[in-house]
Amino acid sequence: MINSGKRIIIDGANGFLGKSIFNHFNKKNNFELFKLTRELNYNFDDRNKYILIIATGLFNGSITELVNSNIMRPLEVLTKLDKVISKVILLSSGAVYGSQFKDPRSKENDILKSCDLYSASKNSIESLIKLHLKGLKIPLTILRLPIIYSGNNLRGVLPNMLSSYSKKRIIKVYSSGKSVRDFLHIDDFLLALNNIIKYDIEGIYNISSDATYSMLELANMIVKQKSEIIISNKEPNALEKLSLDYSKAYNDFYYEPKFNSLKILDLFKMYGLTK
Repeated sequence: MINSGKRIIIDGANGFLGKSIFNHFNKKNNFELFKLTRELNYNFDDRNKYILIIATGLFNGSITELVNSNIMRPLEVLTKLDKVISKVILLSSGAVYGSQFKDPRSKENDILKSCDLYSASKNSIESLIKLHLKGLKIPLTILRLPIIYSGNNLRGVLPNMLSSYSKKRIIKVYSSGKSVRDFLHIDDFLLALNNIIKYDIEGIYNISSDATYSMLELANMIVKQKSEIIISNKEPNALEKLSLDYSKAYNDFYYEPKFNSLKILDLFKMYGLTK
């Protein structure tokens, strides 16, 4: 079934992903978009139905900050708007799998293992929203994501590495450089989200790519000499591996990423840096 003429509410529309989603669908003629404010002061017409995209979230912070942002905020939105919502799309994280170095790419039916406060908060909100919406008979789609990169997002390991090398000719990698991550281009994410809405897809899906690198591999791609890499044994992030099998998305709604490798010179240009 193909849906058109949709009304979409975006919670977190001022963040990187929320802005990207708004700009993407704002270019299309058959979508009516609404940005949800922090105060939830919109009065939506209960004669209409809206798709709610939850794009809020905090990666670092105290347990109180993470619970408030990643759990309490989505639940507050849902309880205030559940009478006008036809469907919920929750942007979650592949961190919920808590994968270790030895593990293969994570699949949607893998057992979830919290490895830190962030992944625990994402596990919790997934479970709570599933139970809440099941009782209301409102369809739910959960998207588990890796690291999403874009020239409009200057936060994260990729722009930090590139900026450090551009300015200091040094890159520091932690956890001995062993941590593994998938990198998903923003255009591929938006392609997946577009198809999910277009074909009215429900369920849990990994959205990722084949751009999978350890932090040491990534650093070696950037530098000219290995002496420019500082290797630290400190482990600021407990998640060893974030690598997602996206074959379910490929089979169910034709998702196939276009950006399956990182091209370093293109990335320097994307972030406005020089190598």
